Amino acid sequence: MILIAWAILFADEKITAPLRWKALTRLGQYSDGISMYHQMVAGLLHGAVLGAGPDISSPSGFATTIASLVVTLGLACLSYHTVERPCLRAGRTFAYGVPVGQGLIPMRLAGTPPQIS
Repeated sequence: MILIAWAILFADEKITAPLRWKALTRLGQYSDGISMYHQMVAGLLHGAVLGAGPDISSPSGFATTIASLVVTLGLACLSYHTVERPCLRAGRTFAYGVPVGQGLIPMRLAGTPPQIS
């Protein structure tokens, strides 16, 4: 929370310049895929290679974890460019075109208070 407030308050300052680095902003774009795939990939790779759960206490476990990081980043990148970005583009071109109160949302649910008589 403090980091977010700091980034907002000092958005154009040199102190927050690292938060605008291309690599970090790209990582932010891939973050949904990273969070979806990381546990599955780590579990599958450690299970297939070492026959055990994820663990970095040995050199082979550490190497397998690094490999799972690479695979996870690849899957996240692929899913962003093939699924998420096209959906975001499609969402930006879509417009409802129905005035509030004339569609499925009744006027009082859309923000107009009911009249009391």
